[in-house]
Amino acid sequence: MQAKIVIAGIGGRGVLFTTRVLAEAAREKGLPVLVSETHGMSQRRGSVLSQIKIGAEESPLIRPGTADIMLALEKEEGLKNLAYVKEGGMVIVNTDQLQMGSRDIAHLLEEKRIKVFFVDADRTAANTGYFMAANMVLLGFLEARAKQELTELDLRATLERLSPEEYLQVNLTAFDAGEHLGQDSSPYQE
Repeated sequence: MQAKIVIAGIGGRGVLFTTRVLAEAAREKGLPVLVSETHGMSQRRGSVLSQIKIGAEESPLIRPGTADIMLALEKEEGLKNLAYVKEGGMVIVNTDQLQMGSRDIAHLLEEKRIKVFFVDADRTAANTGYFMAANMVLLGFLEARAKQELTELDLRATLERLSPEEYLQVNLTAFDAGEHLGQDSSPYQE
């Protein structure tokens, strides 16, 4: 199995924990994993970008146009990092709007055959009882939608093992809600 995943967000939204769950899930299956993280002013809601390479790779950095999947915990961070996604790749965006931006961006996504999924993870997390678990909603959505790309990984089991005791139940509830959303959705076409 090989996969290149970019996770884009801002400080305090769970980019690093989401990265850890994905990386540990791969390690648990005996797969080689490389991780790179870029922290802006993450303590002050600055940009945070994680790159995960699963499979035999030599460098942890993902070149633009080569990522299989991007999880965007905020729409704006997704837009800033869209260039990482390869032709035919997948983007999962936390937003309540069914568009990425301008017509130019819509045309680019269509031209590169990038599948875009819009998930209101903030609202879903709030409905499950913990508004800060939007990252877990997106992770559950990813589990449901990326079965082909992440065939060997059991993200839920890894999440169960890594979650701090006080957040275990809310994380699993949010993950399950996202997984359910992912089973019922299809890519958005503008």
